Amino acid sequence: MGLSVGLSLGTAIGIVLGMTVFDNLALGLALGLGFGTAIGAGAGAGIGAGAGLASPGGRGERGGRGAWPEPGGRPVGRGPGRQRLALGSPAMTDAPDRVNDAPDLVSDTSGLVTDTPGPVTDAPALVTDAPDFVSETRLFYDTVAEEYAVQFGDLRPGTPLDRGVLHGFAELVGEGGEVADLGCGPGRVTAYLASQGLSVFGLDLSESMLAIARRENPGLRFEQGSMQELDLPDGSLDGVVAWYSIIHTPQEHLPALFAGFHRVLRPGGHLLVGFQCGDEPRRYEEAFGHQVSLTFRRGRPERVGALLSGAGFTVRATTVREPDEARGEPVAQASLVARKPGE
Repeated sequence: MGLSVGLSLGTAIGIVLGMTVFDNLALGLALGLGFGTAIGAGAGAGIGAGAGLASPGGRGERGGRGAWPEPGGRPVGRGPGRQRLALGSPAMTDAPDRVNDAPDLVSDTSGLVTDTPGPVTDAPALVTDAPDFVSETRLFYDTVAEEYAVQFGDLRPGTPLDRGVLHGFAELVGEGGEVADLGCGPGRVTAYLASQGLSVFGLDLSESMLAIARRENPGLRFEQGSMQELDLPDGSLDGVVAWYSIIHTPQEHLPALFAGFHRVLRPGGHLLVGFQCGDEPRRYEEAFGHQVSLTFRRGRPERVGALLSGAGFTVRATTVREPDEARGEPVAQASLVARKPGE
């Protein structure tokens, strides 16, 4: 159709040019044929390209089908579904920090159909750093406290390497040293450090966890509070332990957190932190049969060490052990011992 239209239009233009400019009908017919062929080919290509772009079977910009809506709003392509998992399962789903392949938003919708499809509910959710991550952490552990304590409440069996790290920390602090176990949970680490001769107390967000800790360890002191805002005097402690309790703190909040640890330590005091190795955070939507959400963040020992150095610490030891599959550990586990310079 484009070629015939072009031929007709070009012939008319050529005749006009031939008669008015060159006063030659034969030349006008020749020009008309040339114009017609060129215009017809261009129009045909344009119409063909337009039809191809409008085709409902078109592919995404990367050459394959993505999660683009077909006509009618049905999403095409689905991400892996979210698994319902118990804490500690090696089959945890890694959630991305962000979605890189999402199409750009169209800011000018004039002339477009704007009845967009609903969200894809079984795609992996984004890991977002909600401003109130502290409240989310408190709610999670208040909800799962009893089940968590049953599964993870005893430090003694099957954990000789972890006990070795904690024992070494206790020797560095020295007998009778005043220590805070931050994020103490049911009090298993608090009790172990007390058995090593330290004057230790536990601090946790969750009142449900603290109730278990007090029940299981009636002779020890446990307080409710947040490690993000330590209500402790400057230089009041010989040691601080954050044993797998920094793992819910977003990366951008770690410098301030470590600065708080540094503040409450006396010069020469020691810090021990433990965490899972890795880069990708994981998002729970269910744990121990409860519908409750929380993000678990991993870290790299060298990156955590750099943040501790930036907060004024000197890193004294870094320990990395391989995952214990029998305990459901999906990745390697790390601990760092750091010292506040001084006496």
